Amino acid sequence: MYYRWFKSYLGVTFGVFLTALGLDAFLVPAKIAAGGVSGIATILYYMVNLPVGAVMLALNIPLFIWSSLRLGWRSTVNSLYG
Repeated sequence: MYYRWFKSYLGVTFGVFLTALGLDAFLVPAKIAAGGVSGIATILYYMVNLPVGAVMLALNIPLFIWSSLRLGWRSTVNSLYG
């Protein structure tokens, strides 16, 4: 049981690392706005010079609240980890 949990979180950790690397090293410097929250944050970075990470955090807070109400706390905790 713990092995499956560890393997799952290890995969999420690796995926988050790759996503952050791609965003910071390729997408934002190349002025490519991907979809979703990261795309909105990239656009706002180039329009009004707001930090990408801070904008992503601010935009994700209402989504986490909605997630906890709609999907339950366990799903929200897994998303917060990522």
